[in-house]
Amino acid sequence: MIDSYNAHYADNTLYLFSVGSLTWEGHDFLDKIREDTTWNKVKKKIKDKALPFTLEVVKTIASELLAASIKAL
Repeated sequence: MIDSYNAHYADNTLYLFSVGSLTWEGHDFLDKIREDTTWNKVKKKIKDKALPFTLEVVKTIASELLAASIKAL
């Protein structure tokens, strides 16, 4: 989801880290969880179902919540 990044080390410790840009998938993901209510619903579903808190699980649940909101319209 990140197009490019740079990590700079000094004395074997991370000194500086920069991110170039997001991919289209990164922008899409952030759009899905942008609203605090959506993000909180995603976290609650993960906790209630004891699911692993992985990026794929978050993306799936956020997509399903968005689809349900659109269907309700």
